[in-house]
Amino acid sequence: MSEKLKQCPFCGSADIRTEPGINLNYCDKCSAEANIEHWNTRPIEDALNKRIAELEAKHKVAFGLVRTLRRYCIYAHWYNPDIKDEFNEFDEEVCEYLSEYKEREG
Repeated sequence: MSEKLKQCPFCGSADIRTEPGINLNYCDKCSAEANIEHWNTRPIEDALNKRIAELEAKHKVAFGLVRTLRRYCIYAHWYNPDIKDEFNEFDEEVCEYLSEYKEREG
């Protein structure tokens, strides 16, 4: 088997033994065992990682839209200074969101 074995799905231990003669992997720490073909199979983890990737991609799109919306609001504020307080409150919230996003990306 050329694929590197993942850690134990139950205890997280990296101390995994392989018994090729009987087609078995087992964990020295918690004694979990599975055949060689199934040891690295993690359907729930794989599904969650796929969903995380989808949400991160959507988050990037939302981030771009918020930046564009902020720019439009700045332009609108220039043409209507009577909304200064409302604009400043909105802009503060948007800037806080954008800074949190940048920290996660950084």
